[in-house]
Amino acid sequence: DEAERAVRALAKTCPDLEVRREATLWLAKFLYNRREWKESGSFFVAAAGAQDGAAAAEALLWAARAAFFDGNFSQAIQLSTEVVERHADAKVKPQALMLQGESLIELSRFDEAVLVLDRVLVAEDLRPDDRAHAKMLRADALYAMGADNPSRYAAALEAYRDVRFGGDLSSGERLLLSYRIARSLDKL
Repeated sequence: DEAERAVRALAKTCPDLEVRREATLWLAKFLYNRREWKESGSFFVAAAGAQDGAAAAEALLWAARAAFFDGNFSQAIQLSTEVVERHADAKVKPQALMLQGESLIELSRFDEAVLVLDRVLVAEDLRPDDRAHAKMLRADALYAMGADNPSRYAAALEAYRDVRFGGDLSSGERLLLSYRIARSLDKL
């Protein structure tokens, strides 16, 4: 508690701008780890405003994650969109798009989520586990859209099969995918 008070004081009043930036970022991470999403997000946004380039993009992404975990999916979309638009060459762009897709799914905006996740899947520097996760989210969104358009179940089935047979998955993930494939076949 004493350390937190000291860092808060540094973040507010330290005359050295670099120390203030570091204190703000430290405080944002500290609050994030304590699951204090709203306050953490505010500090990440402040840290992003005091930085530029890759550091600003990363801080904005963390602010978007905090908003997501707080259940503020609209703000998560807004912040991740800012990362994508203002920092198009940032290494965190695929992660920002992934978070945007997840937030759109949470808001039942499945058609938009599919479009965003398609953008994630064309990223060259995407880690294999992130690629599998994006494919799974895309398949889930297609399945959800099947309620309005039954042909989407066929697209979801194909997408689930692509995940199931296209990557290195744990036994639990394989079981989950088998269930979702069966559920899609049942709908068809």
